[in-house]
Amino acid sequence: MKILALRVAAFRRFVEPVAIETFGDGVNVLCGPNEMGKSTMFHALEAAFLTRHKVSGGALDAMRPYGGGEPLVEVDFEAQGRRWHIRKQFGRGASALLSDLDSGAIVARNAEAEERLAELTGRSSDLPGSFGLVWVRQKQTLSLPEPDIDPAGKVKDRGERAILRDVIGREIETAAFDAAFEGVRDRTKRALDLLLTPSRAGIKKDGPLYVAQQLRDDAKKERDETRTIAQAAEQRLNDIVEMTRRLGELEAEVQSNASGSGTLALEARRAAAIDTRSQRDLAREAMRAREAEHAAALGALASRKKLAEALDQKRAGYATAVETGRQIGTWTSEIEADPALPGVIDRLGVLEQQRAVAEAELSGHAATVDIAVEEGGRGRIEIGGSPLQESRSFAVVEPLEIRIPGIAAISISTAHAARGAELRAKSEAATREIEDALKRLGVATTEQARERAQARAKKQADLAAARARLSDLAPRGAEVLASDIAQIEAELAAVAQASLSEPDVERLKSVAMDARLTFNALSAQAMDDDDFRRLDGEIVAARKTEENRKSEIGRLRDELAHAKGAQQASDENGRAGELAAREGEFERAEAEAQRLRHEAEALRLLERTLAAIEAQAKAAYSAPISRRLGRHLERVFGTSELTFRDDFAVDALRRAAGTETVTALSDGTREQLSILVRLTFAEILAESGRGVPLVVDDPLAYSDDARLAAVCGELAAASSVPQIIVLTCRERAFEILPGRRLTVTNWRPER
Repeated sequence: MKILALRVAAFRRFVEPVAIETFGDGVNVLCGPNEMGKSTMFHALEAAFLTRHKVSGGALDAMRPYGGGEPLVEVDFEAQGRRWHIRKQFGRGASALLSDLDSGAIVARNAEAEERLAELTGRSSDLPGSFGLVWVRQKQTLSLPEPDIDPAGKVKDRGERAILRDVIGREIETAAFDAAFEGVRDRTKRALDLLLTPSRAGIKKDGPLYVAQQLRDDAKKERDETRTIAQAAEQRLNDIVEMTRRLGELEAEVQSNASGSGTLALEARRAAAIDTRSQRDLAREAMRAREAEHAAALGALASRKKLAEALDQKRAGYATAVETGRQIGTWTSEIEADPALPGVIDRLGVLEQQRAVAEAELSGHAATVDIAVEEGGRGRIEIGGSPLQESRSFAVVEPLEIRIPGIAAISISTAHAARGAELRAKSEAATREIEDALKRLGVATTEQARERAQARAKKQADLAAARARLSDLAPRGAEVLASDIAQIEAELAAVAQASLSEPDVERLKSVAMDARLTFNALSAQAMDDDDFRRLDGEIVAARKTEENRKSEIGRLRDELAHAKGAQQASDENGRAGELAAREGEFERAEAEAQRLRHEAEALRLLERTLAAIEAQAKAAYSAPISRRLGRHLERVFGTSELTFRDDFAVDALRRAAGTETVTALSDGTREQLSILVRLTFAEILAESGRGVPLVVDDPLAYSDDARLAAVCGELAAASSVPQIIVLTCRERAFEILPGRRLTVTNWRPER
C-alpha cells in the first residue's frame, strides 16, 4: 500500500482546505516550521484509515479547528494493485465514500466503505493492525514499540501482535497457534478448571475431585470410628486378662507381707542410727568448746607478743627522736653563727666582676713603655721614685714620671688619663670591699668563701632531713611518744596477768586434739545425713507401697467388674461385619479420588507441555525480527543485539559493554532504536505482501549528527518498504535524508 495524495479541510489546525499531492515511492519528507500543521497531516491520515466517519464526542472535537467546522479528509492511495480514493466527512452530514480512482466509480458508501477500506489495508474491523506498528506519532519515537499496548499503557487487542504472528508464522511454519493446537489447549483448560483452581495450586471447591475427596474422607472417618469400636472391644478382653493377673499378684504380696516385718526392721535401724548420731553431736560440741579455749589462749599469747614488739619499737623510736632533736639544736646554732650567707657570696661575685671589667678597660686604654736597662745603668733610672734594676715594660694609663738623676726627668701621659684614674679608683674600691668580706668570713680567697657557703647549705639540707625524720618518728612530739610507751607498758602488764603461758597453751592444744579424735571416731560409727535421709525415704516408701497396694487391689476389683459387664454388652460379631462394609466403602472412595488426582496431574502435565510449546514458538517469532533488525543495528550501533519478550516488546540492548534495559538507555538511543524496530516491522510486512507506509512524525529529535546520519541511511536504503513518510521541523538536519520533498498547497473540495 502507498499514499498518493492527502487533502484536509476544517481539520484541527487547517481551517482552509489544503493538500499534499506529490507523494511518491520510497522516502517522502515534509519539512516545515513549528505550527505548520505537520502533526495535523499525520492525524488526518489516521482519521482517514483508522477512524469511523460516525465518530463523536471527544474524538470528533479533537479533529475540529478552534473556529469550528466539520472535518473533511480525502486520501488517494494504492492497494492490492489498484488506485483508490477514500473521502470521509465527520460531524454533521457524516459520510464515507470509497471510489476507484482510475474509473471514478463509487465502490462503497458509509459502513460498507469502512469495511471495504479495512479489507484493502489488511486490517480486522476497527483495530489499527499493521498501521499501529509503523505509524508513529510525535514524541512516540521515545518509546520502543509495544504491540497491543494502547497509549494509556494498558494491554488491549489492537491487532498488532496478531498480524505479526500471522506474517512471521508463515515464514517459520509453526503450528503453535493453529486451530488444532488452540482446541487442545482449550479442552485441557476446561477440564482442569473443573478439577483445580485457576492458579492450579489447589483443588476447586465443589468440583469432581473435591467431592470425591470429601466422600473419601467421610468414608475413612466412618471406617476409623468402626475400627476404633472393634479395637476397643478387643482391648477390653486383653485388659480383663491383665487385670486378673495383676490382682492375683497383689493379693499374694499382701499375704506375704501381712506381718509388716519389712517396715519394722527399717524403723529399728532408724532408732539405732538416731542414738549413734546423738553421741556424735555431743562429741562435736565438746570438741568445738576445747578448740575455742585453745584458740582464745593462743590469741592472748599472740597479743602479748605483739604488744612487747610494739613497746620495743616505741622505745627505739623515742631514743632516736631524742638524739635527732639534740642534733637539730646543734646544727641550728652552727648555721645561725655562720656568716657565709648566699647574699654575701653573690656580692663577692658581683665585686669580682666589676673589678675584672675595670681592669680590662684599663688594659684597653693603656700605653706600653718598654725600658731596656744596660749593665751600667742599673739603679740609675727611677720610676715613681723607685730605682729600676732591670729591663721592664709598663702599661701607662695615668701620668708616669721617669727620672734619670743628673740627666733628665721624663713625664708620660695618655689621652685617657682621666678615664684611667676613674677605672683605677673603681678597681681599688672593689678590691677593698672584697678583702673586707673575706676578712669577715675568715678566709683568704673568694673560692674558700664559696666552699664555706656550700658547707653551710649542706648543713641546712641535713637539718631539714633531720626535722623530717623527727616528724616521722614523733609527729606529735617526743613527750607524746613517751606517753605512748607508758600506755603500752601498762597494757602489756595487764595482758601478762590475764594470759596463759606457752606451756599452758600447749596443754589446751593437746586437750582439743583429744576431743577431735573422739568426735572422728563417733562420726565414723554414725550414719551420715544422706544415708539417714535415704532411710527415712525408705520407711515412707514402704508405708506408701503398702497403702498403694491396698488401694490398687480395690481399684482393680472395681475396674474388672466394669470391664466384664461392658464386654458382655458388646456385640462383637455385628461390629466385625460393619467394619468389613466400611473398609469396602473407603477403598472404593479412595480409588475414585486417586483416579481423579491422576487425571488432574496428567492434565496439568499436558497444560505445562502446551505452555512450553507455546513459549518455544513465541521465541521463534522474534528470530525473523532479530535477523532483519541486526543488519540495521550493526550499521548504526556496531556489534549489538536487541532482545524481545514473547509479546514482541523490546526487552534490552546487548552490547560488548553489557546488557541494558530499554528504560536505562538515553532518549536519543531509545528513539533511534524505535525507528529501526518500526522500519524492521515495515520490511517484514512488505515482504509478506501486506506492506503499508512507514510514517513517523518529528523523529530523531534527540539524536547526535552521526547517529542521525546513520539512521537516515537505513531509511534511504530500505528498498523493500513501499513508502516512507517523514514529517519534521528540522529541515537542515534532514538534508542528509534523500527522497521526495513534499509541499502543502491550497485545495478546493468538490461539493
